[in-house]
Amino acid sequence: PSPPLESPRTQADPHWRSSVHVALFEDLGVEVDGYDAAFMDKDRRRLSKKQRQKATETFVRSFSASEFIMELVEDVNQKKSSSKEEKSYARNFDLSKLYAWASKQDKSRFDSYSIYYDESREEEYLSPQEKQSWSIVPYLSPNVARKMLNLLRVVDV
Repeated sequence: PSPPLESPRTQADPHWRSSVHVALFEDLGVEVDGYDAAFMDKDRRRLSKKQRQKATETFVRSFSASEFIMELVEDVNQKKSSSKEEKSYARNFDLSKLYAWASKQDKSRFDSYSIYYDESREEEYLSPQEKQSWSIVPYLSPNVARKMLNLLRVVDV
């Protein structure tokens, strides 16, 4: 029999952790830190249906939708550095995947152009986008990010 998910034995066992990481990806599509290593762990354990459900419930309970929305907005809206003095940050979200996802959406459910800055809705954004980037680089408002994540079933609106 497998030990309970929250037992000290499972918390200390990296193969159990690998199992949880892979389960979260398979069940929720969430790639947590360490997923790549977990996926390659040939000794990862098989979680029972009950253990997978417990892992998912624990993760979702600790998940802050508002923080995730803000992280998505800040990451997508970051300005690419234009000089050596300005620091460029690594992106967590791939803009090419954002373009592809938006273009495939049913137009009655999601406006694919809403990923770009809309000056007529300036009040919805955390800050305005530089004019030369309008309609070239995605720039999200928290409302659009929430709608996207809702359509992806990551957050409930």
